[in-house]
Amino acid sequence: MKTSIIIPVHNAEKYLCKCVRSIIDQGIGDLEILLIENGSDDSSYQVCLDICEKYDNVICIKSELKGVSIARNIGLDNAKGDIITFCDADDYYELDLLKIAISFFVDTGADIVVTGYYNVVDDHTRIRRCLNKNGKIGREEIERRIINDPRVLGSVCNKFYKKKIIGSTRFKEDITHMEDTFFNIELLENNSDTKCYYYGKCIYNYIQHDHSATNDAESIYSADGFLKYYLTKEMLLKKYEHSALLQRELKCSIASSAINTLYERSPEGIRRKHLVEQYINNSKYYLMCNYRYCFKHTIKMILWWFFCGKKKYIMDMDIL
Repeated sequence: MKTSIIIPVHNAEKYLCKCVRSIIDQGIGDLEILLIENGSDDSSYQVCLDICEKYDNVICIKSELKGVSIARNIGLDNAKGDIITFCDADDYYELDLLKIAISFFVDTGADIVVTGYYNVVDDHTRIRRCLNKNGKIGREEIERRIINDPRVLGSVCNKFYKKKIIGSTRFKEDITHMEDTFFNIELLENNSDTKCYYYGKCIYNYIQHDHSATNDAESIYSADGFLKYYLTKEMLLKKYEHSALLQRELKCSIASSAINTLYERSPEGIRRKHLVEQYINNSKYYLMCNYRYCFKHTIKMILWWFFCGKKKYIMDMDIL
């Protein structure tokens, strides 16, 4: 079975060689790596060309259009592999484990394989994110965990897909946050009989930078002050009104995003008002669902809300 790994490349000259080398070193026989360079301001494109000259199984495609979803869709349109996965240009794989994860498809007949990963903070602190399990995992469980469990994550980078399962499903190019989650949920909802397997080893290193989109205090809000994560979740709520499970988990996730943003960033004005409204409207789902994924975190957030947040974010606002 041929494997295609799609890597969007944007201003990644410092990291790309390490990323590609970590894939090549896995020793996977039938492999192609697609580098989709999209509008970089640095020398990323030249680095892509240099890598292509060095390795026969690396392909470089240049796009003038910027955006990770656009780049991934270009990769999907050009991938020849039976198995497809994605990697960010500043991330890298653990040695030997990628080959084992891909072998799940042959050994189990899986359609999707999900793995653990390391969250790498400040280039040296690695936080282990994985479930204590190996084997088959139900479609509904994987959907729940994609939305709310940080050990599974909404990302496509710790997930492997049979090409036939992806079919015509593509990333939404008009959203900038949670596009991975939207893609995964849409894929699973389009394939109700999907066989999902979980590999409980951390094979992927997800690098968290201070300048990344998820950490940029301004980029996470829309022009009218809404959290962009909330807007994507609203789109999913409308698209899957028929699913009680998705409605419940998404509303829990809305409350979780709101309370975390209030706690960590202390926004003011219309941003604060929107977040408080989102938490209040969906708090019962937060209490109903979130304990499954992080009980200690739930207790901490409840205590913070009642002893600090409630006074700060409700009593001084005329929103109730």
